[in-house]
Amino acid sequence: MFGTSDLTNEKVQESAPVLMVDPAVEWVKKEHGIMLKDWISGMKDNYYSGFEMEQHTHPLQGGRKIIYVRVGLEKENGYFRNQTKDHYLTTCLLAGELSRMGADVKTDDYGTGQLADVVAKFTIKQPDDSVLIKNIAFEYERKDSHTKEQLMEKREAIN
Repeated sequence: MFGTSDLTNEKVQESAPVLMVDPAVEWVKKEHGIMLKDWISGMKDNYYSGFEMEQHTHPLQGGRKIIYVRVGLEKENGYFRNQTKDHYLTTCLLAGELSRMGADVKTDDYGTGQLADVVAKFTIKQPDDSVLIKNIAFEYERKDSHTKEQLMEKREAIN
């Protein structure tokens, strides 16, 4: 009975799928519970344990893309933390894509004295070996959600 199987441990491990999340966006998965399918390698089916698959518009490319949302993240009222589903998913995907571009990215703190929704800090090496640092802030808004003055305050706070 024991030892009669023709599958060795090595063969079983070879047949198991190995899913890898791009290290640049691992923080988005951990902190926000959101992943874009494009950030995962080794996926043979559309299943990622502990996450639900759905589609959302890509914030940079447009078009619908498969994303994964941690099970239980969405509240009964349809909100994620204190944000609409569209706002939360869009800003998380944007943060991940900016991270993949090499930026050091910070996301908002869900309405408690937040700055911008997403702030990307790009460090650019110049030909003379000096370093240029550029902060780019993103605010995902709907009409009349903030006053002009509030948006200006957010802009000034990142400099």
